Formats: sequence, C-alpha cells, structure tokens
Amino acid sequence: MSDYNTLQDTVTRWQPPGAFEVQIPALRQTFQAFVRGGFALQNTAFVMTGTGGPAANQEVVQSVGQYTSATKQFIGHLGHKAQAAWAALGADKEASTFRGTLQVAIDNACG
Repeated sequence: MSDYNTLQDTVTRWQPPGAFEVQIPALRQTFQAFVRGGFALQNTAFVMTGTGGPAANQEVVQSVGQYTSATKQFIGHLGHKAQAAWAALGADKEASTFRGTLQVAIDNACG
C-alpha cells in the first residue's frame, strides 16, 4: 500500500496532463481490486482448509464481495487497451479457475 501512496503523492506533485489525471481513478480502483483479490484468496484458503475457524466463513463471503465490487468499479473507466486486456483476462483459463475457487469457498462457507 505504501508504494501506491508514494505513486499517488508523486502524481499529485507532478500535476500531469488532463488525460493522465483521468486514468488515476482507474489505477486506484485496479489496485484495490488486486488487494481485495488477495484477501479473498487468503480467506478462501482458510475456508477450504478448515483452518480459519467459524469467522472464516463470514470473512470469505465479505472479502469475495469486496473483490467483486472492486472489479466492477474500474471496468467502465479503462482505456481501450486496458479494456481489451481485462476482457482477455476474463476469458483466461487460470482466471476462470480463480473465480471458480472463490465460488466453491462461498458455497462451502454458506453450507
């Protein structure tokens, strides 16, 4: 998170041209999705291995929801190349496996 804060501080001091400044919210939202995906994966591991205790069920549902929300926030703000990359990622087998694993954890958490 400190690397992202450093980047944001640098951009603020730099005062980039308008076109770049418009992309900063998408960068912020993309970073949040990445972080939330990490939490979702960690909580998924706790549920799937049974090491997280009863709280893990609630935490996996919450973290997967936050990840899903974070990814939906930046989709409309991507440029053409980023949108194409996101679409390719959505069709990627490993990304599909990731989403499937999250869903299995949700299903297990919900009984």
